[in-house]
Amino acid sequence: MSRPFSSELPVRYLGPFERFFWSSDQQSAKHFTLVAQIAGHTRVTDWRQALDAVQGRHPLLQVGIAVDIERQPYFKKKVNAQIPLKVINMAPDHWPDLVSNELSTPFCASSELLLRATLLHTEQRLALILSAHHAIADGLSLAFIVRDLMQAMTGVKMREYPLPLAQEELVGTAQSSPTYQGIPQRPARAQLLDRSAKIPLVQSLRMDARASDILRLRARQAGATLHGALIVALIKAGDQGGAAWAKRPVRIKSPVNVRGLLGRTDECALSIVSAESLIEDREHITFWALARCLSTEVGAARSVETVTKFAAGLGALFDDQSDPGAATEFLLSAGSIDMMVSNLGELSFASQVDGLHLESMWGPSTFMGMEGEQNIGALTVNGALHLVCSSYTPVDDLLGRARLILMAACEVNAYACS
Repeated sequence: MSRPFSSELPVRYLGPFERFFWSSDQQSAKHFTLVAQIAGHTRVTDWRQALDAVQGRHPLLQVGIAVDIERQPYFKKKVNAQIPLKVINMAPDHWPDLVSNELSTPFCASSELLLRATLLHTEQRLALILSAHHAIADGLSLAFIVRDLMQAMTGVKMREYPLPLAQEELVGTAQSSPTYQGIPQRPARAQLLDRSAKIPLVQSLRMDARASDILRLRARQAGATLHGALIVALIKAGDQGGAAWAKRPVRIKSPVNVRGLLGRTDECALSIVSAESLIEDREHITFWALARCLSTEVGAARSVETVTKFAAGLGALFDDQSDPGAATEFLLSAGSIDMMVSNLGELSFASQVDGLHLESMWGPSTFMGMEGEQNIGALTVNGALHLVCSSYTPVDDLLGRARLILMAACEVNAYACS
């Protein structure tokens, strides 16, 4: 592109997927949160300095989004702007209420930086809540930012990253892999999520390390993944708990990490595609057979072709329509999603940094913007699977039921692993 910018300090134009999140955010917020519970003696002033250091490491933590004279969005560097840090004197275990409020508070991309932080701070323990606009980050980005912050708190000097390219610009040098076909049909048009009258309910559940190890081993023995097993358990838990999908096909979205395909490591940048699964006659297939099918389907989405397919579809959308509602219309017309399961996997970095210990991490928590959706964030830290569910229409004890179903599928007494 060679269009003239409308203001100083342009960085780069948004790629198609980044632009999708920017566009749809203007009608239904597209930001997300991640929570880290950290033990160790800290001072608020040190966290302020650590945030400044980490902001200097990641270029996309220094930008807002502006539009040029042809209404095309680009990242704009906001000189001397600090990542907002709110400090609350509250017990760290009260983070779900704060996440609920965060999910109800959109970013103003034209005037703000696209990351903010909240500390639930006590002298020896805290919860750090990070919220990010989806145009600059994915869930793993925030997990790596937590690691960077812990290192900065202990004096580690980190190299600065160059500006990350949009993921669509990186696939040309990546090796091709089998094409992901996606689900063969779309359900009826979705309804836009109404957030005006209430805030979402945020609930969490931690499976201890022993139960999590048993689940990973049993899934491997069955030729499935933990993610596939988790989806099956959540579907069945919803069936038991009176979810809207209980007596009909259920449609699931799984964000898929493509950092390896793109040659990215731990930069803060959007590096995902999505796999969609439509589960119909689930009464006549065993738990592990269905988990294998889902595992294969989600794994197949991790391909260069999927990134290219996303780029082509969204590129055509924005070539034809420049209004902010185009992405939302595209999303709703594609059909309703019942549940999104965002699994960041097992954290690849140490949870202990000098005097700081990462006890737990929860997320990502977000909303696609459709009525009735259940959003599940999953990750494993210190060997333990952490689950968080965000919904405006919560299903009764969805996570608790799913845990019992998982342990039953592993032929384990769930209460013996609590």
